[in-house]
Amino acid sequence: MEKSTVLSERKEIKMEWKKVLLFALLIACIITPVFADGVTEVESAVQKVTDFLSSGVITAICLIALVVEGIGVVVMGKQGADIQAIISKFAPWVVGTVVLLSANGICTYFLSDLSFD
Repeated sequence: MEKSTVLSERKEIKMEWKKVLLFALLIACIITPVFADGVTEVESAVQKVTDFLSSGVITAICLIALVVEGIGVVVMGKQGADIQAIISKFAPWVVGTVVLLSANGICTYFLSDLSFD
């Protein structure tokens, strides 16, 4: 009986240290000023992100990933898996791939109205 009490006390102490460390990191992130040095650097960073997301390589990788995910769904269905198992296994991957494919449009939509004056 005492062994389980000691283990639970150790877990509580460990959890308290995790909370303190997380709180300290949060405070450090809040206090540390993070500012861009200039407007041109922000604009160039935005341009780099949108160029990367619209590149042909990213589009090709995402399309290949969608084909592989579709093949995986078909193979898993042929093996007799139930629909819940298929959805739970492949839905996050499909959603992530589609979001990555449309990320360029999303970034362009939200960042096109920005004006740095």
